[in-house]
Amino acid sequence: MIQSSALPAMNRWAIVAMSLRDENRQPAHSGKFVSTSNDTVAKRGESSREIADRQIREVHSDALCNVYSGNQGLSGMSKTKMHQSIREHAYGYFADATINEHQWRDRTMTQFFPNFRVLEISPGSNSRFWTYVSSGTGKVKHANDRLTEFSIITGTQDFRQVQLLGMNAVYYMEHHLELGDSYAIGDPWVDGSKCDHMLISLPYPYGQDWEICNLENEHLHIYWLLPITNAEHDYKVKNGAEALEELFEKVGLEFWKTDRQSVV
Repeated sequence: MIQSSALPAMNRWAIVAMSLRDENRQPAHSGKFVSTSNDTVAKRGESSREIADRQIREVHSDALCNVYSGNQGLSGMSKTKMHQSIREHAYGYFADATINEHQWRDRTMTQFFPNFRVLEISPGSNSRFWTYVSSGTGKVKHANDRLTEFSIITGTQDFRQVQLLGMNAVYYMEHHLELGDSYAIGDPWVDGSKCDHMLISLPYPYGQDWEICNLENEHLHIYWLLPITNAEHDYKVKNGAEALEELFEKVGLEFWKTDRQSVV
C-alpha cells in the first residue's frame, strides 16, 4: 500500500528570496538555505516572483561539468556517470524525441546542486507530452533509501518546470519524499492553474520501463511529480494516496492540462 503524508509547504520563491539578501548583511539561516552573496540583481519594482520568472527565461543549455563536488548519496559511482546514465535512459525511452538540457542559474541551486540539470524531452512517438526530468537530485540519498529523480509531465513546453524540479531537489534535502507524499508549492503550478500541490507518484503514463533507470552497479527510480489541487490534497490526506489515484483513474484525469479543474 502506498504510504501517504502531507509535508510542510515549500515556498516556490524561497530560493530566489535567499539570493536577494544584501551581501553586506550577515546571512540569515533557514535550515540549509543560506546565501552569503548577492548574485541576483533586482530590477526596479521587480518582485521575487518576477525575478524567478526572468531567471528561468534566461535558462540555457550548458555543458556538463566534469568535476562534481563530494560523493554524498552515491555508492562508488561518479555523478558524471549517473548523469550520463540518465541521459542514455531518456534517449532510449524517448528514442525520436528532441532532448535539451537546462540549468536554473540561481545562487542557492549552484551552491547545493552545482551540477543539477533538467532534461527537457519533446513529444514523440512514445509520448505526446513534454516531459521534464531531473538529474542531480540523486546526489542526496537518505538513510536506507533508494536513489531517486523526479519528472513532470505537461502538455506544453514551459521552463517553469525547470524551476519546480530545482526547488524540489532543494526541498528533498530537508524532507524525505516517498511515494504518496504531497506538499504545497506555495504558488500555482503555472499562472492561472488551480494546482498548487505536488503528489509523489509512480510515472503511470510511461510505466516501469521509464521509472527504472539502470546505473553501473545499481539503479535509480524516476518518480512523477503530479500537480494536484488543494482540494485533491485534502482528499488524499483524509482517504490516502491510493484512493486519490483511483479517483483520478475513474474520472480519466487530464493530468497534462495546467488549467484543469479539480476532480474533488
